[in-house]
Amino acid sequence: MRTRRMLAAFALAMLSACAGAPRASSGPPADERVVLADREAPPVLFDLPPGEVLRLLPMRREGARTRATDAIDGAVVDALLREALRQSARFDVAADLEDGPARHAVLPVLDAGSGQLALALLDQSGEHAPLPLAAVTLRADEVPDAIDALAWTARRTLGDPASDAPLRCASAFSSKEECIRTTERALAQLTQGRTLGVQALVDRARRADPGAPLAWLAAATLALATGDAHEAIRVAEQAPRLLAARLTPTTQHRLARVLVLARAQANPIDAARHDQQLLDLGLVFANDRPFDPHGRYTIALAHNHLGSFAEARDVLAGLQSRWPRVPYVAYHHAFALLGLALPQEALKVLDDGARELPDELALLPRALALFGAGECQELDERLGRLALRDPDGSAWRHELLRMRASLAILERRDADAVRFLLEDLQWLHARPTVLSTRTIDVAEAGDSLVRLGASRELATRLDAFRALPTRDRALSTVLTWLGGLVCVAVGDPEGASLAVTTLERSQEDVWATRLRAARAHGLGRIDDEARELATAIRLADAQLDRADFARVLDALGRREDAHVMRQDTKQRLFAVRLRGPLEHPLLSPARALACVAAAAR
Repeated sequence: MRTRRMLAAFALAMLSACAGAPRASSGPPADERVVLADREAPPVLFDLPPGEVLRLLPMRREGARTRATDAIDGAVVDALLREALRQSARFDVAADLEDGPARHAVLPVLDAGSGQLALALLDQSGEHAPLPLAAVTLRADEVPDAIDALAWTARRTLGDPASDAPLRCASAFSSKEECIRTTERALAQLTQGRTLGVQALVDRARRADPGAPLAWLAAATLALATGDAHEAIRVAEQAPRLLAARLTPTTQHRLARVLVLARAQANPIDAARHDQQLLDLGLVFANDRPFDPHGRYTIALAHNHLGSFAEARDVLAGLQSRWPRVPYVAYHHAFALLGLALPQEALKVLDDGARELPDELALLPRALALFGAGECQELDERLGRLALRDPDGSAWRHELLRMRASLAILERRDADAVRFLLEDLQWLHARPTVLSTRTIDVAEAGDSLVRLGASRELATRLDAFRALPTRDRALSTVLTWLGGLVCVAVGDPEGASLAVTTLERSQEDVWATRLRAARAHGLGRIDDEARELATAIRLADAQLDRADFARVLDALGRREDAHVMRQDTKQRLFAVRLRGPLEHPLLSPARALACVAAAAR
């Protein structure tokens, strides 16, 4: 275990070095810290057990209102008090979207007449009366300093030694109210999986306070959530270098987590190494601050990405109780359960904790869980409702059509599958700008239509694609291949041979090989088909090629080899992974056909 800890510490040190961060021993400058020299430690009024969750309730106003106290923004007070109290290494502060169940809560009460802000400890079981902890006089122009004094006193009265001078809350967050308000809104939306409009909030926050650590965290998190891994890396690397004096342990850890996740996203080939680094990062932080749930969340993410689903499930189950309002916990918990082949439990987790996630995020785990649980009718109805709500111009409509077609294939509703596939091709044809990134989808839809007996309908769609004013090489290649498949299907050997020759001259080996296999199948040349399919599998290893090869092996009398091939194909199709391609048949009409073929024997 000691060796493990040493390796984890080394990994974290390497991470900090890459980000250009100073060594932790250097510490923030003194002027970023609360001055404690002239303060007398208050007595302990209630010795809160180590590791206890302490709820921080929103500030309440009482008494007659005055102009002076009306200028005090309760949301700003709540945010600064949260950052001040969360520096405790003794207890866990639950607040805002990271709220959770706890026996004890702290209630800030502002006397609107006198300006006094008091903290009281509440026993939420109702067994004990409220216990006053600390109080300060609050003025609108001195909120951060008052919060620092209030939080330090409260920590001491709750049994936290608080011997180290805490970071000023204005340093940990900001002294600019505009920055605090907009950053809080940005982080709240990101926590719930929403990115629309967040960039404007982040920009406003960073203009108000260019050095606000949580605004930097919001910027890095947004970049990661929108797939801009390189921007996420840039922000998360710069933050420790430029803002070291203002980072609380939790904020520093969250930035490091974004950094490692972004590196894995930017370099998928090396993702496993980054995921192991993520696990080490979480273990180190959890060792240093065992009561901070962010360390456990990092550990759970790492386990899920590494495919250690049982370990991830155990951590996420506890986190879902601690963070019931963080839907990403339920999202990852559901994936862990899907990885353990527990779709019914995954559905319950999503119902309990992921209702706030946007449909675009929640659909994937929910669809996999519904399909795995055999709830295909409910899944079909849900997809239909989403299709009605989704505007035609949305890229998500394309994914919905593919999923609806795949589900129809899996349920042997071929006419519905053909309708969805033709609608999808029409959607793609109307948007030439997206074709360069969707060429494989065109190929899958066309191949599926041929196999479903809709070759003539496909031919009409192919003519429309050929009439586009501009086509890149990838699309032209796919159109040639699909045209060849149509020729095979309608009994035009000359057209099929011409398409093969065109693909061979263009050195499009995979497409030429697949078309030769289809031509051999049409002519009943089983040995030639077997040879071409074996080559296609070696070149591309697609699941539909493997299913076709299993069929050919059966025809050749190699039934044991065919059985092994089918079993391997089914295992690949239903494997759950968060890194690399998810090959579930519900996400691709071609893989749906492969699944049907693999289940045929």
